[in-house]
Amino acid sequence: MQPIQQSKVYNAAMWSGLLLSIYLVVRFFFVVSSANSLILNILTIFLTIGIPFVAYYLGKDFKKRSNEELTYRNFYSHGFFMFFYASLILALVEYIYYGFINPDFINEQYNTLVQNLEVLKQTMPDASSLEEVVNSSPIPTASQMAMQNIWMYSFAGIIISLINAYILNKKH
Repeated sequence: MQPIQQSKVYNAAMWSGLLLSIYLVVRFFFVVSSANSLILNILTIFLTIGIPFVAYYLGKDFKKRSNEELTYRNFYSHGFFMFFYASLILALVEYIYYGFINPDFINEQYNTLVQNLEVLKQTMPDASSLEEVVNSSPIPTASQMAMQNIWMYSFAGIIISLINAYILNKKH
């Protein structure tokens, strides 16, 4: 078998990233809808726990569709770029949601955080320093939230891909 070209890894990562982004977008809508629902909160937790398993499945599918020799680097690159591409699509959806569909969502979440800190401060006097940090920080914009999630999912992709690449490469 021949080693795979890196461009094929990136192309496969784009398609896998599209599939992962669908999963992450569904999860995102569960997150924003779960503010007052215990059942949706529980489903959101399960969807969050499922992210590494979905990534493993997509890596396994990449391995199955490839007729070339795959190395740890190929599996890792596929996994990382899959998360990166998925986070770009998710960021676009989040930006549209936070900026246009529900522009008050971030402010409502911030106000809830401040209210919860007031309650926490009554039971834990040390929480006042946390309250000072929150009050001195500006409320993030829709674009800042989207950028933050690109970084967050890319970092999660690094960690998850390290593990998944090891497992997928070991199963040769």
